[in-house]
Amino acid sequence: MLKNDRTLEKNNKQVYLEVLRIMAIFLVIYNHTRNQGFSLYADLNDYSVQYFISLALSLICKCAVPIFFMISGAVLLGREESFKDLFIKRILRLVIIDAIFVFIQYIRFVRIDGFNTFDIRQYFHYLYSEDIIEQYWYIKAYFAYLLMLPILRLIVKNARKEHYHYLIGLNIAFIIIAIIYIFTGHNFNVYVQIRTNTILYPLIGYYLGNVAAIERNKKNYGLVCASILSLIILGCGLQLYYYGVHHEYTDYISNVTTDLFAMAFFILAKMLFVNEKIGEKTRRVLCIIGSGTFGAYLMEDIVRGMIDDVCIKMNNIMPMMLSCIIFVLLSMGIAIVVTLIINAVCKFCHIPFRI
Repeated sequence: MLKNDRTLEKNNKQVYLEVLRIMAIFLVIYNHTRNQGFSLYADLNDYSVQYFISLALSLICKCAVPIFFMISGAVLLGREESFKDLFIKRILRLVIIDAIFVFIQYIRFVRIDGFNTFDIRQYFHYLYSEDIIEQYWYIKAYFAYLLMLPILRLIVKNARKEHYHYLIGLNIAFIIIAIIYIFTGHNFNVYVQIRTNTILYPLIGYYLGNVAAIERNKKNYGLVCASILSLIILGCGLQLYYYGVHHEYTDYISNVTTDLFAMAFFILAKMLFVNEKIGEKTRRVLCIIGSGTFGAYLMEDIVRGMIDDVCIKMNNIMPMMLSCIIFVLLSMGIAIVVTLIINAVCKFCHIPFRI
């Protein structure tokens, strides 16, 4: 997700990563639309087309963060890097970005929520102890991942294909455990301890991006697309079953489908764009848009708050799901453009900083 995670060689190999970044940031923003789109199905509860689109997207969008960690694993785990570079170029940079945007958000809350004064102790509390907004949990998780990089790099140096197959198989076993929980109410406690953003997804991303031989043919395209469709049907079916039994919906269903969605979309993007002849202009546009996705993540909450009325007005002239998707694209576009402008200004002023 971070710009420095990217090798921007001018070849089509990296385009699929940019496409995945763009897709993932769209899903991240959609995940935050609440009853405008993400949880609209619970309000509708009418089994209409909008209901099923909202229900399906509520499951699909949960794979966004795993995709970002998989991208980072694909790009970073194979690199040689000193501890000095790791801590100065990556960890320190992330700390600075965190400090800046937590400060911006805190000032925003002081102004909007009517806090009496700026309290430096409260600011530092948000900085190191509590997420000032819900989505900033990712920064802490990514910080933990960066701290683990030297260990993860040792793992991929020595891992063979069967180790990655074991890891993926273990994850599928836990998915089965999640399904058992849905039907029985009994969970396997170790499931929570093993399944983690900072280890599992980067390793799988490295495997799919650098080790696995993914052949591009009609059969494999069909298998991946069929897998995605099957996951949508499975997730929606489990959600409907859970609602029928408990008379409420649950986010737990995403534990069944999230990882499989992430792997399927990663494989599909790689099949579609690796070694595919893509025009230089198209490649550059995708890379530029992809470079703004981390800034979009940091700013999308602010942008959505500023244009929220637009979505409400669109609801009066078009179906809510359509207006929500337009709203997400608009929020995403504005946030990316602002990010690119900030980075361009920093570059022009010779400031060694990029979002």
